[in-house]
Amino acid sequence: MTTAPCFLDLLIRVDQDFPSEFAPGAHLTDEQTQQLERISNAAAQSVTTLTSGIAAVGEMLAWIGDKEEISGDALVSLGWLLNHLGETTCRLHDEARHAEYKLKTLPRSAPQNTTSPVRGAEVSQ
Repeated sequence: MTTAPCFLDLLIRVDQDFPSEFAPGAHLTDEQTQQLERISNAAAQSVTTLTSGIAAVGEMLAWIGDKEEISGDALVSLGWLLNHLGETTCRLHDEARHAEYKLKTLPRSAPQNTTSPVRGAEVSQ
């Protein structure tokens, strides 16, 4: 039996979808560099929005809890929402950090071949 897909399955995996800094000759193309910068910025902005929203829901529940009764169904739904938002926020944070790390550690273009002083052989740097 397969499990139902979740939202987190739709998010990009920077550590898997971009070159590894440990692979020989690994580098980022200009397009990959731009994409990682967009991922880092978007993820950081989303994390800020999500954490602010989670805090607002918590404050709302605290105020409502003293004054009114909340149905069990509403509490269950809010619980699952907060759980999902927490997992999503963590994942977005991780992807932003992965993107920033790759931007700092990987060269921006393919290494250039140079001519060796020995017999004119090409050597990859």
